[in-house]
Amino acid sequence: MPILIQFRDRVRSFVSHHEYLIRCLWNGILMLIGLVQIGKAFPVEGVFGSTFLTFILTVLCAFLPLSGCVLVLSIIMILHIAVSSASAALVVAVLMGIGYLITSYYQSKAGYELVFLPIFRQVGVPFTVPMVNGLIGQMHDLSGVIVGGFTSYSIGVIADNLGLLTSRDSGTNVLKLLMSKMLQNKEFYFYMVAIMVVFLVTYLCRTAKIRFSWLIAVAGSLLLEFAVMFAGYLFSGNRSSIPGLLLGNFLTLILGLFVTYFLMDLNYARVETIQYEDDEYYYYVTAVPKVHVTEEQKTVKKITRG
Repeated sequence: MPILIQFRDRVRSFVSHHEYLIRCLWNGILMLIGLVQIGKAFPVEGVFGSTFLTFILTVLCAFLPLSGCVLVLSIIMILHIAVSSASAALVVAVLMGIGYLITSYYQSKAGYELVFLPIFRQVGVPFTVPMVNGLIGQMHDLSGVIVGGFTSYSIGVIADNLGLLTSRDSGTNVLKLLMSKMLQNKEFYFYMVAIMVVFLVTYLCRTAKIRFSWLIAVAGSLLLEFAVMFAGYLFSGNRSSIPGLLLGNFLTLILGLFVTYFLMDLNYARVETIQYEDDEYYYYVTAVPKVHVTEEQKTVKKITRG
């Protein structure tokens, strides 16, 4: 245990001393994942869909703030959809525009969920976004989770049925497609409930005055989310998605424990209860110390021959 704590503290120290480089690296990783997943969901030919352009955008956007990366990914996503269906791109642009207005009104994290939820849903781990938001965010971030969940499911429906939208013989437009495949689909409503459950349970448990609140938040939210999605797959008859749900939940659990390990540093083994009083009140205070391990100080003696 002390070794893990020392390793965590060293990583924190390294990150604090190289914050700019770590942030650029993180932005580059998110950009690369986003661009690759957009290219898979909405493939295009030519220079616009080339690996070289992906590499250039990843490198350039790594030096932008995260909000700039989100804006670039939004534009790239809309352009990729527009190559196949202009009407679908218009609908996605309107949904994102409305989503940005809603998240800005509620002061959510600049609408990051509008882009990262569709991308991570394409990867197969959509619930990582609301979980991380619940661990490090505030209650007003729920607005971003809701609109991000709606947008991610609609973009997923468009990506899965791109052939129908581009076929002239199908007679299907994007509004009819979203109505039949999303709004009339029971699985969509279970997905939206699960997204909100993950965020709310994570946030409420994390901020609760209980021991091991972060661990309870991660485990409890995933258990409830799995129950909701499992029921949704059973009701909708989509049992083939259950193995993917199990794998996605496992990866989300690993990420949640990783975030907890690096951000939560309370030592519940040394909880102290303090009681004192003044002229009017008795005060009961529970003190939970932070985990801290003092590194060994090594002394090097220089021996010289006389």
